[in-house]
Order: sequence, then C-alpha cells, then structure tokens
Amino acid sequence: MLALLLLSLLPFADVAVPGGHEAERDAAASAGERRATMYRAMLQALAPMVDAAELQVEIRQGVMRAILPSDGLFAAGKSQLLPEGRKRVMALARALATIQATRLSVIGHTDGSPPDDRAGKTALSSARARAVRQLLAHGKNVVTASGAGDSDPRAPNETDEGRMRNRRIEVLVHVD
Repeated sequence: MLALLLLSLLPFADVAVPGGHEAERDAAASAGERRATMYRAMLQALAPMVDAAELQVEIRQGVMRAILPSDGLFAAGKSQLLPEGRKRVMALARALATIQATRLSVIGHTDGSPPDDRAGKTALSSARARAVRQLLAHGKNVVTASGAGDSDPRAPNETDEGRMRNRRIEVLVHVD
C-alpha cells in the first residue's frame, strides 16, 4: 500500500498555463484532477500486483507506466506468453478496464546482452508487445504496440540483475 501513499502525494492538479488565461488554467487543472483520480483508481486496482512485486508503476511526464518484468511472461528469446505471464497480463487488463483511459501504448524492451543484434532485439520486443496488446485490446481502449529493443535500459547490462530489469513490457496509460 506504499504505492497508494506515494501516488496520493503527487501534485497532478498543479498545472501551469502561460498567459494568465483563467478559463484555460481551470480547464488544465480540471484535466489534471481527472487524470489524478483515474491514476489513483488504477493504482488501487493494481495494488495487489504491486504488493506482490509482479508489477511496478511509475508516472513520467504525466503518463502512468505499468511495468511488467518480462521474466515469467516469456521464455528466453520467445514472444509467446507463458501461462503465468498470460495470468499477469489478464490481471492488468482487468485493472485497466476499471478506468477511462483513452489510449494505451504497449512497449516491449530487451536487455543489451550479446549478441549485438539490434534488429533482432527490436523484432523480439515488438512481437512481445503485440502479444500483450492482443490481451489488452479487448477492452474499450485504443491500444498500440511497439518494440524498443535494448535502446532504453533501466539499468546497466553488465550484471544479471541489470539485464533482468531491462527485459520488460511497459504499458503507458494516456488519459486525455
């Protein structure tokens, strides 16, 4: 429940609009408040997965990211979801169905371990993102999928732990 506490401290509604236009400022603040309400509802729905360390949630540049480590989602070098991975993605899909997000972006990531085959890593991460998108696309949201390969590491690739952190699926929740 630490995640809920942290989310409640984020200043979503603190939106600055240049030029001092009061109506625009009010509309931006209202949009920020709607986004905060939706993110809190989603985080509440995701709390069991976060508490079980099956999922991480972050907010970057006003966009919520649900991050699924790909270990347990996919076999090494494969893009077909494992039964446990399918279960985790379906739990995420149920949580996403509780909010009014308009767009979801699924991004697959790989580690930077040899061989240094950027095209192959991008293809694998894209195929994995599409596999997750298939399960998320049955809701009311528009869902896109893309692969980043090893281009956006979260940790150095020199250690097993770092490579494990880099292999992931991120679901970006865009609230308009």
